[in-house]
Amino acid sequence: MNAIDRAVTPGLASKIARLAVFFRAEFPGSTVDFSPWVPGDETLSQVDPYSIDLSFRLPRGYTALQCQYVLMQVHFSGNLLGPSCTLQEITASGYMYTAQRWEFSTIDRQFEGLAAPKDSAQVQFQELTDRIFELFEHPNRVRVLE
Repeated sequence: MNAIDRAVTPGLASKIARLAVFFRAEFPGSTVDFSPWVPGDETLSQVDPYSIDLSFRLPRGYTALQCQYVLMQVHFSGNLLGPSCTLQEITASGYMYTAQRWEFSTIDRQFEGLAAPKDSAQVQFQELTDRIFELFEHPNRVRVLE
């Protein structure tokens, strides 16, 4: 579900913004879209109701990730406001225009597809997901990370 729709408390809004800051720190010049999904019944039937979804546009000429756009989905075990909610998995897909170039999951920590990111960018991306797991260790509790 769109990240903008998940920012229902100041704590969650802060964490979602921090996630975007983490991405932009690893991949400078990128821009974030907190609403990657077009609203509608068809879209709502296909998105995970317990995820935070964002997309990032990479700067022109940036080739390390081998794509122009990254769709990131942060999947949780249930309602983000629930006391037992935990981060389950982070998935991401890299796109060049409308064609998918690669996909990634924290389950196997592997990039698969036609054009995987360069090795250095893969390491950066995996470190980014580690920081996101730390950030959302307790989704409904505010904790500032450096």
